Amino acid sequence: MKKFIIPVLLIIIIEGAFSQEEINPLPVYYTYSELLLAPPGQMDIGLYGFINPAVLAHVNGFDAFVVLSGEDPSFLPVTQWGLFGVLPGIGLGTINTLVTDDIWLTNSRVSIGFGTNALSAGLGYEWSTLDGESLDDAALLTYGILSRPSPYVSFGISGNVNLSWDEYEVAVELGLRPLGNDILTLFSDYAFTTCQEWDDILDGEMSVGLTARLPFLAGLYATGRYFPLSSHFSAGLKFSTGPMAATYQAHFDKDINFTHYSSGLRSGQSEPTLFEEILKDNFYLVLELSGYIDYQVRSLFFKPHTLLEILGTIQSAKTNPIIKGIVINTSGMYADREKLWEIREALKDFKSAGKKVVVYLEGANIDYYSFASIADKILCDPLSMISLDGYMMGMSYYKGLLEKAGIGFEELRILKYKSYYESFSRDSMSEAEREQSLEYINDLYEITKKEVCESRNISDSDYEKFVNEISLFSAREALDRKLIDGITRFKDIQEEVNGLEGREMYLIGPGSLPERNRPYSNEWGAKKRIAVVYALGICDLDSGMSTRQLADDIERASSDSSIKAVVIRVDSPGGSALAGDFM
Repeated sequence: MKKFIIPVLLIIIIEGAFSQEEINPLPVYYTYSELLLAPPGQMDIGLYGFINPAVLAHVNGFDAFVVLSGEDPSFLPVTQWGLFGVLPGIGLGTINTLVTDDIWLTNSRVSIGFGTNALSAGLGYEWSTLDGESLDDAALLTYGILSRPSPYVSFGISGNVNLSWDEYEVAVELGLRPLGNDILTLFSDYAFTTCQEWDDILDGEMSVGLTARLPFLAGLYATGRYFPLSSHFSAGLKFSTGPMAATYQAHFDKDINFTHYSSGLRSGQSEPTLFEEILKDNFYLVLELSGYIDYQVRSLFFKPHTLLEILGTIQSAKTNPIIKGIVINTSGMYADREKLWEIREALKDFKSAGKKVVVYLEGANIDYYSFASIADKILCDPLSMISLDGYMMGMSYYKGLLEKAGIGFEELRILKYKSYYESFSRDSMSEAEREQSLEYINDLYEITKKEVCESRNISDSDYEKFVNEISLFSAREALDRKLIDGITRFKDIQEEVNGLEGREMYLIGPGSLPERNRPYSNEWGAKKRIAVVYALGICDLDSGMSTRQLADDIERASSDSSIKAVVIRVDSPGGSALAGDFM
């Protein structure tokens, strides 16, 4: 949808810039920017692209903002108000200013932004009405550039052009973060209008100031801003409750007399909250893993859970202070033992942060039980079965079948353990195949036994008995032998979590993690990127892992200066040596 909306908005912006009449609205930068706690590119997503549309490239999801301003600290009457909405790359807003007792001037802008976290740009178009009457001559073309070359520096340029009057306004802004994060930001901005000589540039307006956040109070900011030309200054606060945030700013003249206020309320995406300490350790993250766990989304209509997505969610939960534990629902989950093991390792790392894991089973074989054994609490459906049936390997041999069909087959074995074709040339397993198969399943068995015994505090002898003598357990039998910790239906998982913690807990999904729902990127500088290249399937030039294309992908990622590392994930049964050489 976005790729269609942006070109349409671009046409509107360009065509609208050529309207003509008689009123010149410039300058406007400080008229709008005083509604903010800081210049538009130095804190949050200043007025959602209304001033500098380049900030729209940093938006992560839908968000809305309303701002009010007036001269009476009691908030009434309101003499100026604005409403803004934003999607990634697209912003729409309006600012309404009371001109006389009954007449309002309305300035509206539509903007687009594009680029990266290090460099972005944007365009916008403003149209105006006075008491409902269109002011075509007051239309403005707006533009913006925002450069953040490192975590310490942000530089922005924005401007407004009135083509009807051949006049323009230019604003520049600079931000510095001495610590490389938002704990302290120093900023300055400067704006000037149409100039004929150098002295005209020096007649512009400017401000200097800072924003500060206490390291242990996420979501609470204090700001100060000084305007040397008029000698007035402002002081402000912002505090966040997660999906909502409020701002208040009071303006004073040089004699410290209150002149006006501006206050705002945003709603939408979640950001770090002032109440994180209160909410700390009060939530469990619920991961519903029904379906197949794959490496990649391969189809528009089939979107499985991806391994990288799951691992990333677990890592986010580990570092999130509000998360006390994770609930894994394995109902309908399908994954091979390699992916199960990797998710299990991520859960083990999660537990190293002092957090807990609950796994719910509707049935399990030895691989799924080994995965679940990392949990502090394993819960089973009343009718579930657990099968600890060990491991086995074998091959089908077709020599006799081929002979009956009058077909002979000669195996050319290059190396001792290259045994794939022996199934066509033999009627029983070769010693080499038996040897390597036994080594594999013995290692697999020992790894599984070690993980289960350590996690569940089961002795080696009991484990051997469970596998070799019993193998199949009903939910009640598994509970009696302490293979699981409870029998329940998943709809009652809340009570089980409360029982584990000894207090009331709250369950949330991955979409509610603040780091994942943040309305805008709060990091300056180019993000370090790691390319993950998947080599999946049989090793072949044009099918399976398609190593002709794969080699090009690896080369392209390796030559991209923005990519700091390349990880190649291989999941293949083998194949062509030539194809392997290409990769």
